[in-house]
Amino acid sequence: MTGIMYILILLSLPFATVTGQSTDGSVCRDKIDNCATYGQTTCQKFQQWAQQNCRAFCQFCVAPPTTPVPCVDQLGNCQDYGATVCQNPLYAPWVMENCRYHCRQCSDDQLAIVDSKTTPPPCVDQINNCSRYGQVTCMNAKYKRWAQTNCRYFCRFCTQEQLLIADSKTTTTTTLATPLKPCADKIPHCDVYNDDVCTNEKYRSWAEENCPVYCMLCSTSGFVTIPPRK
Repeated sequence: MTGIMYILILLSLPFATVTGQSTDGSVCRDKIDNCATYGQTTCQKFQQWAQQNCRAFCQFCVAPPTTPVPCVDQLGNCQDYGATVCQNPLYAPWVMENCRYHCRQCSDDQLAIVDSKTTPPPCVDQINNCSRYGQVTCMNAKYKRWAQTNCRYFCRFCTQEQLLIADSKTTTTTTLATPLKPCADKIPHCDVYNDDVCTNEKYRSWAEENCPVYCMLCSTSGFVTIPPRK
């Protein structure tokens, strides 16, 4: 009988709810309402501030389950802004609103799911006369969306890997090493490639054929091998 009474007393005592509380017993919630606009990088770079203001968002405590913000870009041209806009804290609110996926401001689980479903569009032009419209069409914000759809290759709106493959299919293979061979870039905008394409031995023959001037692979007597740029 004593054992039964002891169990009944224990059952009548109030229990603290663990979910939604921090380790010190306080409610696990953010002090400000817009923590998401600062992004996940803020949690580590400004940890002291984040612990005071964004404990739940930064997972410094166990918060009640919430529906995560979709890991999507609201703009179709986030890649045009490059990586700089993603890394600058001044643009964090804009990034979280417009280019969340491009800037990788999602949870690891979200990124894994979206990455598995996302493939870049083919690096091809949908029309045959893109050159007629000129590069101004590629850079003009008014026509950029149209250019991305119809003149993706001409406007160089592809990944570097795609451009390497596409350019190799559209250039003519010639024999190197004639002393009087003119040294000129065979494709426009070699500068869109990273320096790695000039210095990495994996791409050396491609660079000599397509971008010798940009990659500084010329001499007065033809092609020469020069040390990689520091």
